[in-house]
Amino acid sequence: MEETLQPAALTLSASTRDFLAGGVSGLSGVVAGQPLDNILAGEGPRALFRGMAYPLLTSALQNALVFQTYGAACRCLEAEADGVDPGAESALPLGRVAAAGAAAGFLQTAVCTPVELLKIRLQLQTAARGSPGYVGALDQALRIWRGQGISGLYLGAGMTAARDVPSFAAYFCTFEAVRRACESSGSVAAPPTSTADALPGHGCVLAAGAAAGLAAWLAVYPLDVVKSRLQAHADASAPGAWRIAADMAAREGPRAFFRGLPATLGRALLVNAVIFSVYEGAHTRLAAI
Repeated sequence: MEETLQPAALTLSASTRDFLAGGVSGLSGVVAGQPLDNILAGEGPRALFRGMAYPLLTSALQNALVFQTYGAACRCLEAEADGVDPGAESALPLGRVAAAGAAAGFLQTAVCTPVELLKIRLQLQTAARGSPGYVGALDQALRIWRGQGISGLYLGAGMTAARDVPSFAAYFCTFEAVRRACESSGSVAAPPTSTADALPGHGCVLAAGAAAGLAAWLAVYPLDVVKSRLQAHADASAPGAWRIAADMAAREGPRAFFRGLPATLGRALLVNAVIFSVYEGAHTRLAAI
């Protein structure tokens, strides 16, 4: 009697699940935040989703890398922690969660620096998107490469790392702290009975994601302002970050370091609530494959 061959089950590694769920959540964050960006820019409702191709691609890659690195760092730290069950990220001490977030922030700088530099250069153009004088992201990158080499694309890398290491430490630590507090307060319903029910309490995830976005920006916003000023310089002779910060303080006063903060925080509330909610849902469903 011939044996019936069964198709091999598709199994995804934890790292692959982190990467895929992070990519999907990054896409969702752009879809949630791009309309708000265009409204704030005064483009009106007709342009709600204009220019989404570049942020969709780059945000998906950045978010995928961040969550993959964070997950890997958590698993490494779990292996070293006494009394922590393997795979139980929520059981990690918050200090170790912050360390894993810092590692994710550091490693994603390799992608984030050129992405944000190109975004800033695109925003500084006087020509409107679609007009003959407009230069797209790829052409911008080629121009910088030809004129300044790889170093031109990584202008501001030091400031980006100085921003992202503490920012992502605060980001993931705040998310875990708020979610744990929310879940321990009895906000989560009875034990789950199905895969769909196995998702963390949806309200807890939304609240924790929103809080994480606020914490991440509040921790480093002045650094981001200085970094953006640095990357706005079109050549390699840009002054150093400290010089830029000193000039800003002397000419514009302390308020210059917090310009645009309310709008950024408002966007962070929405976008990061969506990102974490989608990430948790996608990760749970990928784990069931």
